[in-house]
Amino acid sequence: MKTAIFEEAGKMQVYDVEKPQLQADDDVIIKVVRACVCGSDLWSYAHGDDKEAHSENSGHEALGIIEEIGSAITTVKPGDFVIVPFTAWLW
Repeated sequence: MKTAIFEEAGKMQVYDVEKPQLQADDDVIIKVVRACVCGSDLWSYAHGDDKEAHSENSGHEALGIIEEIGSAITTVKPGDFVIVPFTAWLW
């Protein structure tokens, strides 16, 4: 799969990486079909904002399909369409 990595202010790089794996019983893996750009992403892109070089984006705004769920997940199932709003990132 692909991921975008922040390199420095004004520079992002796309890399091929391994697909994530469930690590906890409350994890969910989502196949992102549309991603959104948050204003906080643009702050780092434009100015760096003390963001560490070669770091991941927090990935806190997206639309996708549930691919896998941990054993504690009861509210969604594989195949469900979900919206990942920025407020979910705050938990």
